Amino acid sequence: MSELKCSDLSFQTTEEQARETLKEAPFRGLSLQDKVNLMASEPGEVFDPSSFSAEVGPGFIVDRPDMSLLSEADLVPFVFNSPHSGRRYAPRFLYQSRLSPKLLRRSEDAMVDQLFDFVPELGAPLMMATFPRAFVDLNREPFELDPKLFDEVLPLEANQTSRHVAAGLGTIARVVGAGLEIYRRPPSLDEALERIALYYRPYHKRLQMLLDEQKALFQQVVLIDCHSMPSLKRHDKTSPFADIVIGDCHGSSASPLL
Repeated sequence: MSELKCSDLSFQTTEEQARETLKEAPFRGLSLQDKVNLMASEPGEVFDPSSFSAEVGPGFIVDRPDMSLLSEADLVPFVFNSPHSGRRYAPRFLYQSRLSPKLLRRSEDAMVDQLFDFVPELGAPLMMATFPRAFVDLNREPFELDPKLFDEVLPLEANQTSRHVAAGLGTIARVVGAGLEIYRRPPSLDEALERIALYYRPYHKRLQMLLDEQKALFQQVVLIDCHSMPSLKRHDKTSPFADIVIGDCHGSSASPLL
């Protein structure tokens, strides 16, 4: 699926509104969540799914089953999500980085969205991030913030001790690849919260809406998060590498029945 340039316009409109809010917001004494709430302008009305199969939002694309080709009986109780395949790098982020675009892209699950672009034809929606995980990582808590990244002292409500943060891979990553530092100089805490407000929050809001829509149709829904990982070492040279690994976070994210 080709990238849709109209999402760039959504970024600009939302970002301009949020920056104006940011200038006027009385932040002193507010919690991280309250700051994010103030920074975030409304993500905007999404396209009417009855009129469009592809929907563009701030930092994401949802590709839906084309109901001109399918019937309701063809739909299935699944949502597919590709949160780490985004490859639209904002000029400001590239300027902030000490790494080349090629090195930054080491953190991507490259082309995973294209590997799964057939699922709407099978009756399930596919949601895809358009921004890179090095910019904001959608597979983190909203405030997994790395104290090594920021000059400011982080509030106590930030999760500063998770295994992701310890590895430099919090919500706002400090490193990519084999521990390569991303930034020439650290971003401010306000900038990090702005990214969470403009990109993380609208993405998860829309993903939850998709899950709720599917659950309303089928009384149950399965979320398939789509990723790519480095090939694991084989126990012996005769065993083939796995093409697909179905993970359940050690039994914590899915029923054994699935």
